[in-house]
Amino acid sequence: IMFNVLSVNARGLRDTVKRTSLFFSLKTLDFQVCFLQECHLKNTEDIKRFSKDWKAGASVWSIGNVHSDGVGIIFKDTGFVIEEEVIIIPGRLVYVDGRLNNNKLRLVNVYAPALKGERLDFFKHLPNVLCTNRIVIMGGDFNTYLEGEYDFTAQYLKNVLGDYNLADIYRRHDKKGIGHTWRNSRGASKRLDYLFISKTIQSPLLC
Repeated sequence: IMFNVLSVNARGLRDTVKRTSLFFSLKTLDFQVCFLQECHLKNTEDIKRFSKDWKAGASVWSIGNVHSDGVGIIFKDTGFVIEEEVIIIPGRLVYVDGRLNNNKLRLVNVYAPALKGERLDFFKHLPNVLCTNRIVIMGGDFNTYLEGEYDFTAQYLKNVLGDYNLADIYRRHDKKGIGHTWRNSRGASKRLDYLFISKTIQSPLLC
């Protein structure tokens, strides 16, 4: 199975110019599916607008409880067949079951809360999502640091990944790379965004 996956924290897609620019950039990249977080979906009109503007394939969107939430899974027309869309936490946790050739996949998009207490409650939904006989590809913004000093929410997530036999695809290919995905104005940086895949298969190409 060769399946290229991207994960992008969009930091808002309601601005037409920004959305058009991002979608144009994504269309130039080689991928089959892209997980989008922090899309700032406000209502069903946004879903219609975003779906219409993403012309390269199908898309699945979820509105959050506040305007900063909102996630999407966008596809390129490369043979992936969507069978079911499931929203676990609106604007935060969704998955799509589907098929690529003879492979059954579950694609899980994660946008975890920044607050620790809320994040732990969020992660407690993952076991039900990951309990499947499908190949799992889970990605997104976990707002969690899993390397070095980490908190109790990271430990819980690590336990879930172990229980459901998921591998960090970046670490599978790059054992020593920094791979930081978040930086602030003070120069601090961490890796908060991840892509995980079922260990039982040979790794696909994941970006």
